[in-house]
Amino acid sequence: MPKFLLNDAPFCPFPLYNNSVKEVRDMAAKQEILDTQLRLVFENGVDSKGKLIYKNKNYNNINPSVSADDLHAVATAIIGLQTLELSDIERNDSFMLVGTAE
Repeated sequence: MPKFLLNDAPFCPFPLYNNSVKEVRDMAAKQEILDTQLRLVFENGVDSKGKLIYKNKNYNNINPSVSADDLHAVATAIIGLQTLELSDIERNDSFMLVGTAE
């Protein structure tokens, strides 16, 4: 963890843990997955400067335990139904970080 100093004293810039840097260092964190989202990014033309314009299609409430291969297979099936050119397939996982005392 980076060390921050305020008037030559340890300081944490995060309000929740302000002035309790030692407490934060003594805690281990674990993550718990909350949800997963599939995002398909398509090219949707160009702007007046010739820069690509992108359009996102998001699919929420994806089972967080789905494998990358299975998610890719679903994305490939959806892409076949689209008229726009695919740019990217993204998987977005949201996690909750939980601090536990060591």
